[in-house]
Amino acid sequence: MKWWEKILLSDSPVVVLGKTGGGKTTAVLNFVDKIKVSADFYVLDLFGEYVELNLPVVKPVLSFRAVKRYLPYVLSGALRPSSSGLEIAAAAEEATAVSDSWIDFFKNLEVLRASRRYYHGVQAILSRLLPIQETLIDEDLPFPPPSIIDLSSIPRLDSKFIFQAVFTAWFTAEASVREFPRETFLVIEEASEQHLPSVTPVILSSLRLLRKHKVRPILVYHTLPKGYEDVLLEQCLLILPLGHLAEQYFLKYSFPKDILDLKVGEALLYVPEEGKWRRVKIKPKVYPKPKKPYIVSVNNCSIILKAKVNSLENNNAVDKATDSAVSDVNEKLEKVEKRLSKIEEKLASIRVNAPDTLSSKIKAAVDEIEKIKRRVAADEKSIERLLDFVEEYDRRIQRIERRLSRIESVLEKIVEYLEYREQLKSIRSEEL
Repeated sequence: MKWWEKILLSDSPVVVLGKTGGGKTTAVLNFVDKIKVSADFYVLDLFGEYVELNLPVVKPVLSFRAVKRYLPYVLSGALRPSSSGLEIAAAAEEATAVSDSWIDFFKNLEVLRASRRYYHGVQAILSRLLPIQETLIDEDLPFPPPSIIDLSSIPRLDSKFIFQAVFTAWFTAEASVREFPRETFLVIEEASEQHLPSVTPVILSSLRLLRKHKVRPILVYHTLPKGYEDVLLEQCLLILPLGHLAEQYFLKYSFPKDILDLKVGEALLYVPEEGKWRRVKIKPKVYPKPKKPYIVSVNNCSIILKAKVNSLENNNAVDKATDSAVSDVNEKLEKVEKRLSKIEEKLASIRVNAPDTLSSKIKAAVDEIEKIKRRVAADEKSIERLLDFVEEYDRRIQRIERRLSRIESVLEKIVEYLEYREQLKSIRSEEL
């Protein structure tokens, strides 16, 4: 089983950890590219690295009405490292209380600054929000569809982090009141910059709450925040080369020794359901140069739809059998349509000179149509049974793989014990 298939089968959030240039983005790109057919993605793309994928690209937009209720807490949490969080929260709370739009919000902040109330807090808010003011709209914008939110057009890095924090809080609020139709992933780049307690879902202890709504975050870290030791092994971990931090993390988090000699293109994978580490290879990203996208305006949100759609190849015999069955049904339906057209032509050519003869021919035609309908219905049921068999086959394969993993773990322990006995015998013989 491939490494991305193991992550997909797990129920835990995904943590991607590695040094700058160690291949974190490449690993996430490969993961998204492999499973984008069976899952949906929201990608907060800070530097425009994910537009190579054939996924919809959305311009960054924040609706004031959508983010108003938690804007003060997000701003205070995101800006706390460089200024007074309480002053920022108080300024944002007072400004949003009497605002119905971003224009009102900025005006009220200016009033607070002019009165010297929460001066430093207002300065901190304005310095981060003004560079992204073109992304702030007053309309009641609906939540965007699964897509790549391209933040590369935002000039300042700290303003990108502010947008990412506010959007993540918006996403969390939406996820608590809606059901996503498919498995949905939220990719957060530079997640260490979004360590906002009780505000965003980047705190690992609260990430499992999103699983009730088929949502799994993918958190990309270059360094892990403090306090993650107790919950780290509850996540799917993809550890890439760590550079000078490898030895420190090996001692601190009890990572396996393989972490010390990882090379670019290699990673350690930990899936909590298996409880074991695996060394895997990450292919370098080799994508064709994307074609020029088309821009379509929908509800004040410009969605860039890629011109190229990837053709999918069948990877196993079950898929081929399903496709052949579907093609057989299509051929039979075409034959049915041809026969129906012939029947219609015959009926149109019949003259009404002999009513009894006409009635008998119509009755025979109706009987023929009923037979054809029954055959088509039987074919459809056969396809449904085949698809049910495929699903049951996948579930059995997964159960067998879990059992094999447990058997493999027991065999490894037995081998270790036997090696220990052999070493003990050799030590005793040497003593004699």
